[in-house]
Amino acid sequence: MSKRAGNIPWSDEEDQFHRDSISSGMKPEAVAKAMTEKFSREFTRNAVMGRAHRQGIQNSAPPVVLKSKKLYSAWTPEQDDFIRAEFTAGKKLIWIADTFFPASTSS
Repeated sequence: MSKRAGNIPWSDEEDQFHRDSISSGMKPEAVAKAMTEKFSREFTRNAVMGRAHRQGIQNSAPPVVLKSKKLYSAWTPEQDDFIRAEFTAGKKLIWIADTFFPASTSS
């Protein structure tokens, strides 16, 4: 069983390797794997990211851009038209579980 880096102080050599790897643009997962293999103790992705954050080290790799920019919503243009028509007609509506219903006229 390998030792985790959590409670063991990082050596100067580990710190330098970490700093150089993150600064060169390596992903945290790859840095953790490389450090685990090189230093014979377990380094996790979270340990690598946390250490970089605390030391103010920036990753030089460009940010990941999601391929899909589609936003998902329960709201539809049909609902907008329905609400506008009902409001224009002077009707009151209530919103229940992502659906509009005519409000009760008896009060």
